[in-house]
Amino acid sequence: MARPRKYDHDEVVEKMTLAFWERGYNGISMDDIGRITQLNRGSIYNAFGDKRALYLLALETYAQQSYGGAAQLVQDAPSTEMAVRSLYQAAFKGLSGEQTRWGCLLCNAAVEVAPVDQEVSDTVKKYLGLLSRAFVTSLKVSSPEASDASRVKNVAEQLTASYVGFNIMARAGVSTACLQRVSESAIDMTLVKQ
Repeated sequence: MARPRKYDHDEVVEKMTLAFWERGYNGISMDDIGRITQLNRGSIYNAFGDKRALYLLALETYAQQSYGGAAQLVQDAPSTEMAVRSLYQAAFKGLSGEQTRWGCLLCNAAVEVAPVDQEVSDTVKKYLGLLSRAFVTSLKVSSPEASDASRVKNVAEQLTASYVGFNIMARAGVSTACLQRVSESAIDMTLVKQ
């Protein structure tokens, strides 16, 4: 008879998401994973696979919450301007905690792991694309007279890039005043006549 699991799957994923977010993929060893999760190697391998598999799960979990949530916020806003304002207000609230210096796990993955791991690259592109498509939809609703689809897509991609850049700059410790200017510039982009 198999022994029942003595851990909470979601709790392990949450702990490892925070660990990879703070220390990066290369900053975590299998020994670290054992200490963080309080599981032995056999249990880790049986439940999650190897370190890479656990990282992919943590990245997907983070991206779904963070970028999936951002895309939903953009889609639910009455206008693109309000969407961008809300998105950056939420980002500024996140700057007050210890995780400020961690930046964004998806951005970190794009720099650290995506260049050498196609599956990580695909995950990064998937969620950046999700946010960009949410901006496209929002821009079309906010400016129904906008008939130039390539212009709308361009603005949506610029808004996505601005949000990603904001997160990277926050991790680098750029001043709040500079980050505020980035957010204001993003809001200004939504006001440009389509």
